[in-house]
Amino acid sequence: LRRTQEGFKADLFRAIAMFKAEVEGFRREFVESGPMQPDLDPKTAMERLKYLQKHLDDKARKHATFRLGEELFGLPHTTYEAFDFTRDEMERASSLYALYNDVATGVEKYQRAPLQKVGTMIGDIRAEINNFRKRLSQLPDDLKEYKAALKVATMVDEILGILPLLGMLTHRAMRPRHWQQVMVILQTVLDTDSPNFCAALLLEANLSGHQTELEELCMAAQEELVTEEKTTAIATKWQATSLTFLNYNSLGPVMLDLVQTRQLMDWLEESNVSLRSLLGSKHSRPFKHEIEELMTKFTLVNDLLDIWLGVQHIWRYVGVAFHGEDVASQLSQEAKRFEYINSVYIKLMQEAFTHRYLMMIHSHCESLRGRLVETHEQLEISQKCLTGYLDTKRQAFPRMFFVSNTILLESLSHTIEADSMKHLLIPLFDNIRGLILDPYSAGQLIGVHSEEGEQLYFPAPIQASGAIERLLGDILSGMRNALIHAADKVAREGIIQLQTGEVEAFAKGYHTQIGVLGMQFWWTDMCRRILTEGGEMSFAASAIQTVGTKLRQLLFDFKLSSLERNQIPALLVMYGSQRDNVSEMMHAKVRETSEFEWQRLQRFTWHPEDKTAISEIAGYTSPYGYEFVGCRRRLIPNASTSRCYMFAVQAMAVWSCAVLAGSPGCGKTETMKELGRLLGRFTLDLNCSAEVTYSTLTSMLAGLCHSGVWGCFDRIGFLPEGVLSVMAQQFASILDAQRSGEWKGTWIDGKSFSLSENTGFFVNTLSSQLGLRADGRTSSSRAVPSSLRAHCRVMTLPEPDALAIAATR
Repeated sequence: LRRTQEGFKADLFRAIAMFKAEVEGFRREFVESGPMQPDLDPKTAMERLKYLQKHLDDKARKHATFRLGEELFGLPHTTYEAFDFTRDEMERASSLYALYNDVATGVEKYQRAPLQKVGTMIGDIRAEINNFRKRLSQLPDDLKEYKAALKVATMVDEILGILPLLGMLTHRAMRPRHWQQVMVILQTVLDTDSPNFCAALLLEANLSGHQTELEELCMAAQEELVTEEKTTAIATKWQATSLTFLNYNSLGPVMLDLVQTRQLMDWLEESNVSLRSLLGSKHSRPFKHEIEELMTKFTLVNDLLDIWLGVQHIWRYVGVAFHGEDVASQLSQEAKRFEYINSVYIKLMQEAFTHRYLMMIHSHCESLRGRLVETHEQLEISQKCLTGYLDTKRQAFPRMFFVSNTILLESLSHTIEADSMKHLLIPLFDNIRGLILDPYSAGQLIGVHSEEGEQLYFPAPIQASGAIERLLGDILSGMRNALIHAADKVAREGIIQLQTGEVEAFAKGYHTQIGVLGMQFWWTDMCRRILTEGGEMSFAASAIQTVGTKLRQLLFDFKLSSLERNQIPALLVMYGSQRDNVSEMMHAKVRETSEFEWQRLQRFTWHPEDKTAISEIAGYTSPYGYEFVGCRRRLIPNASTSRCYMFAVQAMAVWSCAVLAGSPGCGKTETMKELGRLLGRFTLDLNCSAEVTYSTLTSMLAGLCHSGVWGCFDRIGFLPEGVLSVMAQQFASILDAQRSGEWKGTWIDGKSFSLSENTGFFVNTLSSQLGLRADGRTSSSRAVPSSLRAHCRVMTLPEPDALAIAATR
């Protein structure tokens, strides 16, 4: 066994010696012709690496076998420095050329893939190429100088540089027209429809050499896509949009939905603006014809809808009137004519309903336009007839000048009912908010009620039928007769109740305004007798204090109704005013009725022979107007309001216009309206604005002149300059008619007017509009012209005394 072992050991030594020589030779071959030659082509180097790797693997197996033999015989391991060096160099070479192979294979794969598929893989390609770059950066520095490493760096840089352009070329914005331009730039022919169309064909055509031009082309294509999508979105909505029709009465869908149609018109206008903006872009050239065609369609349909809504408005306006019995009976021929126009319009609407999509409306645009224009002309003739008809109504009941034609016609179309008359009563009376119908006799009106619920019953029932102007006149007469009857009663009985201390019976026995009027009768009579007979004013102060005390005690009565809780404070406000007036006369030691301190106060006297209440202020005498004012909250009187009252009536006494100037919220309008309520006059609040026209102003002034209603023009500085000029001339005509005593005049347009002796008008404005402020503050309104100020008397109203008002409350 020992001799055999020695033989094997000798064989192992010989084999190891031969392996050393073989390794040395392999090392020389690797150094002289291996893949690590600096100038070696990468493909040749990879072939040599593959060849040498095979031999290296064979030698690695031998090396392992020899190590096992040495271990078996207990021999030290033999070192093979040449083998170790070569193996390390081979591993380094493998890492370099494996990267080269991966990059070459990846680039080849992407270049040969269909171009559209490459477009979906841009993100993956970029990630993989960045991974290649990372692996390249991790190579030892000496390997980075080899041709293979330089080639990898070049391929990675090239693919990363061209990748954004490939992404742009595969974008959905690219159209055949753009590929035609690409082929012109590259000076080649490309079959873009072929399934084999790939990036390699573009790279072969020197894609990178024209990168800047191609990027500009692709960006232009994307801008064109934005224009195309916006145009397509507008066109798609246009094709799907339809008009909305509403049912009207029993006629079916014969009316356009006004809100939806206005919104649709706004959309058409906005779309036209958008299309016009797109048309101004240099990227809209491929879609110029389509955009211009859409703009033309939108303009035509928008104009058609505008005409359509105008016709519909007049049709409803005229139709409402002719469906009323009053209009149909008095304008029978015109009513028959309207029936024909109405049938034509309804037929037109029924046809339009079947073609309600905008595309279909456009296709019938010319036909619809012609028929609508013709219908509009016919309806305008009917409208003019109705305007003349309404003028006769207004002449019969002048307060109708205060309401629009639409509201008046709507009222004429309804039967007389409490609810249907409400919207007409509000602008025609101070505080009538509803009618009281006789529950036992159909068609009979027995009274009216205020906003607060206070009821006023007529002396005799009124027939709720016939012409509207006659009915309104009867309501006005019934209201006045009822108040005259109540005033006569309070003058006969109410004064006695106050004198005997029956304050509760007085407070609960009369309407609020009659109670206030009765207290004025009592106070005036008491104070006049004291001054005439030489009595002491302290007696009046004591009597007034007694009444005030009992009125205040009534407020603590838990059995009072809600209406009575509004009535008693109104009487207390009058009590406070009378108390202050007596106190001022006592302080001034007034002894005679001719003294100014007595003359400047508002006094009321009842004349039983003609059942008339007369008001006197500073020599101005005015009959009570008997307008039902209900139970409104009263204005707290003070020294400022007393001066305003005296100033206003003195201006009317000399046939002038009273102007109250002051800051916003100081109480100009409410002061004038309170004066009207004290005198039983309807004071119409006319809020001026830039929308007021000459015709509106003239209509309002005509109503004031004919009806004897007071008008309060609030903030006239906001009127247009031309309307202000017309107002000055109209005021001059009215005041000239009053001064002449003929009570007739002529408007600036040549039309004549008649004037009631009770007519009065006031103007409220900001101090700055009359040049009364010097604080430099600006206003959005214009100054009142001197031509208007020439007919006015001006008083500046100070800020109200909040402490005094709070104390009275």
